[in-house]
Formats: sequence, C-alpha cells, structure tokens
Amino acid sequence: MSCSSSSFRSQLISQVVQTSASGTRIAFNISTGDIGYTIQTGITAGSVIRYDPDANQYVLSDASKASNAEVIGIVEKQFSSAGATVFTVVANGLINYPNISSIPDIYTPGSACVSESFSGLNAGGKDIFFLSDGCSGALQAIEPNTPGSIVKPVMQALQTPDYNGIVLNYIGYEVGDAATTDYPIDGLVGQLSYVPPQSVVPKGYLNVSVQQELSVSEYPDLYSLFGTRYGYYYETFTLPSITGISVANSARQNDPSGNLYWNGDVTNVDVINNKITVKKLFSFPNGIANLPDFPIIINGFNFIPTSSDITKFTLPRVDSQPITFNTNETNNTVNLIPVMKAKNDVNYVSMVEKLSLQGLTMDGRDVAATLDHLCAENGSCP
Repeated sequence: MSCSSSSFRSQLISQVVQTSASGTRIAFNISTGDIGYTIQTGITAGSVIRYDPDANQYVLSDASKASNAEVIGIVEKQFSSAGATVFTVVANGLINYPNISSIPDIYTPGSACVSESFSGLNAGGKDIFFLSDGCSGALQAIEPNTPGSIVKPVMQALQTPDYNGIVLNYIGYEVGDAATTDYPIDGLVGQLSYVPPQSVVPKGYLNVSVQQELSVSEYPDLYSLFGTRYGYYYETFTLPSITGISVANSARQNDPSGNLYWNGDVTNVDVINNKITVKKLFSFPNGIANLPDFPIIINGFNFIPTSSDITKFTLPRVDSQPITFNTNETNNTVNLIPVMKAKNDVNYVSMVEKLSLQGLTMDGRDVAATLDHLCAENGSCP
C-alpha cells in the first residue's frame, strides 16, 4: 500500500539483504523430546504454526477465524536428534521454504486441503503468500475471500544464494460480509405497481398487463410464488425410451382411481437424451405436479419417467388500473399499466448529490479532525 502524503519520513535510499550478517532472521527449535509443551501431530516442514497457551501446545495456524490465525512462525525443516523430532521455526526474516513453487493459488475454504488454480484478474503473482483458510498450516498465493476468514500475509518470496523467502507475519484483518437485507429497498418479488403507459419498465420488473410464460430458471423467485396454479406450464420428462413419440402427441396421467390427473401436449422431443417436453393444461391443487410411479400415457403406451423438471410457468395477467386526472377543469382518464417486481438480484447504485454529516467518528476517532490533519500534511485540500 502506498500513500503519497504519508507522515512517515525516511532517509532510506536502498535496501540490501546481507545474508552473511547476523540479525537477518529470528529462528528457534522446538522438539518432541522437550518437557513443558507438546507439538501437534501433522506439523511438518513448511507448516505455519502458533502457540496455544491454554493447551501448552504448538499447533497449526489457519485463517478460518481470528482465534486460529495467530502465527508464531513457519517451520523451515525438521530432523531427528536423540530419538526426538526437532523443528526449526523461523519467526521473522529469511527462510528457505521447502517446495515454494508448489504453493497453490488458493485452497477451497472449508475443504480438506483441496487446491484451486486461478488465472486472469483474480490471479496474483506468487510473491506474497497468505495463511490459508482451507488448509490448516498451509500457505496460498491468493488472499482468503470468505466472510469471517482472516487475510494475513506471512511470507514473501525472494531469491538469494541460501534463501527463497522472508517471513513477514503482518497483522491480519477479517473479510467482511456483503451488505444484505431481507427487504429489498425497491420492493418484494411479486409486488405490484401501477405506472403511466409511456413509462419504461425498469430492470427487474415485468409488465403484467398480458399473460406470460416465463422460464423457471430465469425467474425462480416468481415461480416459488405462483407455481403451476395460474395456467399452462411446461415440464420436461426423461423416459427410458421415446420411440413412437412425436410433437403434438397428447399426454396424460391418471390418478390411482383412474381419473384424469393432468393432460397436455408434447411440444418437444429430444431423441439424443430421451427427453420430451409437455405443455400441461392443469394439475391438481395439491401442488404435486406428477404422481410418482404412475405412468404417463402417450399414444396408448405407458411410460414411467426417470426424472422430470418444470421449465416454464404462467404468470397471470393483471388488469390495468384506470385513473382520472383533472386538468384545467377537464377530466382525462388514463389506464395505468401494472408492473410486477420479478427479481431481487438486480444490482444498481443510487448516488446522492450532496451528503452532510456532523460529528462523524470511526473507532472513537474524530473524522473531521483527522481529515484536517491530513490536509495540513498535504499542504491543502479541495
């Protein structure tokens, strides 16, 4: 991070890593043979570890939550000595990290160390490595992005004759959650509004003055409200065989007593995948689209579907709303058009022209005074 008006002043001209000088690293050994603490099973060369004082144990760090994201160092190597396993831990400074080229882009959060690869804008150069929230004790090249996880850089790559990294152990910060609300600011799905006929229907709304057949996948929230109760709907069936079935064939299903349960017409035949689509005329109001284990009858033959999906449903028509305006003693009647909120996943930003705040503080700090201080440091502010 850079800051052109930083209050920090430095006379540092260049940085030189002197690998032969003292003070280039802080490292220590821990051993399974020592008395007074224990070492968690699973720690090995390359592990990022912390010390748990409650358990008096060195354990694997992980970025899934703040309490697990403390880091005391990175294990550089392990070896045997006098029947014990000794781990060399680098707390700060130069390290020869084992297999640094094998550090993945990211581990899937909550997984058992399943790695993923990224490319394009999401992929950074493999120079800064973060504590992983998907694999305990591991490093990854891309910072965690799951709300509640901790973004904590702990090592940077470099190249010297004896070392390939430097342990940084920066302070971490928690990934914030997206701002959400149970009630969208412009209304709930299914909510009706009436607008003049010349209005442009906004994104996420539908003109419902005419009856429409809608895709279930495109309008899942509306389908959950209206279902198959208001007209035709389309259902795709997978059958063991579709031999002899063609478009425009009638299809029906009877209930256990032999009464008609639903009927319809075949509108599409997929011979490659053994699928047919039926435009169904009605279903019983119990909400069950099909009777399981009962055959569909087409051309006098019985077919037992192996699976089915409703793909389209009917959105009912809503009458326009007449309203009378009085202008210059003349009454004018206009039919307002009904529009319905159809989606909640429409993104937009509303910008205010001017925002005035008084007494704003953040973490107890007076924001106005802080800005004045920064302006003075910079020389002026607009």
